[in-house]
Amino acid sequence: IGIKSFNSITDSNLGLNFLLDASFWGQVGLVLVLGSVVAGLYPAFVLSSFRPVSALKGKPTTTQMGNPLRKGLVIFQFATSITLIASTIVVYQQLNYLQKMDLGFNMTETLVLDGPDVFAVDSIFASTNLAFKDELSKMPSIKHVSSSSNVPGAEIFWTNGIRREEAPEGEFKIIYNCGVDYDYFETYDIDIIAGRNYGPEFATDTSAIIINHAGIRFLGFSSAEDAIGQRVIFWGKPKSIVGVIDDYNQMSAKSKVAPIAFPLITGAGFYTVKLAKGNRQAALRDIEMAYQSFFPGNPFDYFFLDKFYQRQYANEKTFSRVFTLFAAFAIFVACLGLFGLASFSAIKRQKEIGIRKVLGATLPSIMTLLSKEYLILLLAANVVAWPTIYFLMSNWLENFAARIPLHWTSFVVSTVVVLLIAFATVGYHIISSATANPVEAIGGE
Repeated sequence: IGIKSFNSITDSNLGLNFLLDASFWGQVGLVLVLGSVVAGLYPAFVLSSFRPVSALKGKPTTTQMGNPLRKGLVIFQFATSITLIASTIVVYQQLNYLQKMDLGFNMTETLVLDGPDVFAVDSIFASTNLAFKDELSKMPSIKHVSSSSNVPGAEIFWTNGIRREEAPEGEFKIIYNCGVDYDYFETYDIDIIAGRNYGPEFATDTSAIIINHAGIRFLGFSSAEDAIGQRVIFWGKPKSIVGVIDDYNQMSAKSKVAPIAFPLITGAGFYTVKLAKGNRQAALRDIEMAYQSFFPGNPFDYFFLDKFYQRQYANEKTFSRVFTLFAAFAIFVACLGLFGLASFSAIKRQKEIGIRKVLGATLPSIMTLLSKEYLILLLAANVVAWPTIYFLMSNWLENFAARIPLHWTSFVVSTVVVLLIAFATVGYHIISSATANPVEAIGGE
């Protein structure tokens, strides 16, 4: 059960085969030996510092060697906890931002079919492609259908040289290509910010090209409007820019919008089907029947675009889960250390607290006195943690073209969480020490 839970959290496939490996047990043995030696060094140094006469009388001298070490460990543990909690918050906020941001296209209820790999007669593929799309368009469960060489969320590997017609022949620039049909931009709700879409009524569209806004800037045009009607050399042939579409995140919001050209094609690597709300299973059955009818012998492979697109953030989601797991573990270890320190301090200051109460110290003043030590440790932990958080998360966020600002609330929330957990841990010792009978405290050994 433990392995399954760990694999689920970390999205890994860890097994137990390593337990049969002799080298693994050798490494475990080495770690145990070294750990035992290191763990015994500190008590050995402490015991060797006792004065023999006092030790034989049963009153070992209290050493001050341990105080800085104990406090230093508590500071380190809580600094680690604050860093992990704040980092978890930032990762969650960034993922939430990526999932809710406007990507520039609509992938709601969007089904994508893989185009056929095998076709009997290539010469009639274009007409069969159009007939298949027309058949799907007649189904009441389908709103739009388009074909393209690529879909959002899939990396584009098709590139080509492009240059403005007036530019020298050697000044070709490499641009990404995504072949589309007449219905592609309407199906994805991608805005055309200048010019027009392709249309069957325009016979000259075989010599036309549509480019995204990033591509227009890439080619050096001052604006989308100025690019309309301008000619470029694309695929070795002159093409007239008839439309400019708004930028959208073709690959991922982690990267900048790339310059993309959208030539008009009649083939299909993918079919995008925009479904009407309703019975998905019934729609899938109808679509599969039509697909097998037009493209016999080809497997019916499909995926829903929202899940396909979100797979790009799988590493970040795993990263967030692992951070949460280690943050909880770090807090647990830190609380153990703080609990031990609180127990030690309560015993050490027992008589001092009793004397203060006899001299008239109030319960709130005693509790403040006892709490101050832990508050100082937590403030010191923040001094270490906050710069660390800023450095780590600023660098991590640099991996995203679209990212959230690193806000101070993440720092404060993590500190408050650790502060509450810390005082819940030491609260018992503080209250019991502050409310103890002063006579017993002063008279006890």
